[in-house]
Formats: sequence, C-alpha cells, structure tokens
Amino acid sequence: MPFDAANPAATARLSFAEEFNSLDLWNGQSGRWGTTFWWSDPKGPGASLPTNGEQQWYINSNYGPTASVDPWTVDKGVLNITATRTDPWLKSLVNGYDIVSGTLNSFHSFSQTYGYFEMSAKMPVGQGMWPAFWLLPASGQSPPPELDIVEVLGREPNIVHTAFHRIDNGSYADVGAKTYVESTTDRFHTYGVNWTP
Repeated sequence: MPFDAANPAATARLSFAEEFNSLDLWNGQSGRWGTTFWWSDPKGPGASLPTNGEQQWYINSNYGPTASVDPWTVDKGVLNITATRTDPWLKSLVNGYDIVSGTLNSFHSFSQTYGYFEMSAKMPVGQGMWPAFWLLPASGQSPPPELDIVEVLGREPNIVHTAFHRIDNGSYADVGAKTYVESTTDRFHTYGVNWTP
C-alpha cells in the first residue's frame, strides 16, 4: 500500500520513536543517542566538521575531561541542543574551537532502510546556526551517501534546504532544493521524508 502522508498510521508500522521525556545517551555499551560521529573514537574528545566550514566542536558525552559540558537538555518533551562560547579551561580539550555544541545520532541503537522518517522542531535563528536532520548509512561508508531531510541556516530562517548527496560513477553528485516558508523559528514544524526503493 502506498504511503499516506495525511495518515501515516494507516500505512506504516512504527519502528522507532523518541518523545524526549528523558535523554538516554550512549555510554559505550548501551543507550539510545550517540554524541559523536561514528568515525570518531567513541571515548575520544569529540569532533567537528571542518570540511563544512563549521566553527564549533561537538562534545562527546563519553570523554571524561569534557563530560561536565552538557549541550543537551530535555524539558517537558523538548530536546534543546545549545551552542555556547568555549570556556577558557576547555579550549585545549576541543582543539582550540571558540564554540562548543552537540549532536545526536542513533548509529549504535537503530538503523533502517526505507520508511517514513520525521521530526518536529523549532529552529534557532542567528548567524552560524545550522540545525539539520540527516539519514546516513549504517555501514559507515565514506564518503557517505546522505539524505538531508532538513537543514536550516540560522541567517535564512525562511528557507528549508533538502538534498540527496551520493557518489555517482566515482564522482560526487547531489540533488537539492530550497523551499521558501513563512518561518522555521516561530513554532514547531514537522519535517519528514518517505524513503522508498
């Protein structure tokens, strides 16, 4: 039966859900949400994505020296990931980056090929903000094919970016779109993709 976006429950079976009533971080053996990229040392200091020109360091909750830095908070079913200026004591532990933030992924706890994937989010506004919801391969393939369900640049809160990145015959290729909306920052909106063969 084809997917019915107006009534997903009629045509889809729920396989993963997170309401953020608490935050279950991956501790190296169990937990739902990883806090560092799969190519990073799971107990290491975290990472950044300098190839994207990113200015922040993503904290790894499993790295002892920075474990007290907590960019993730949960309150009444809402997850917040905060970017802050790096405290002086922390600079040498985050490769000198001026901003620290966080990321979450389900690499260790959940993967699925095909289905309907969605999140509800109220995006931040401001220069340098770049919230995103991606699907990446569980294989850890590098460079990965990537399905960007939503990306919003904080300086352009009225544009939703979507894209599919892949390697095609040995060359990088992508297909993307910009969708102009009233606002991504005024309230919670649902962003989703139906991924089929």
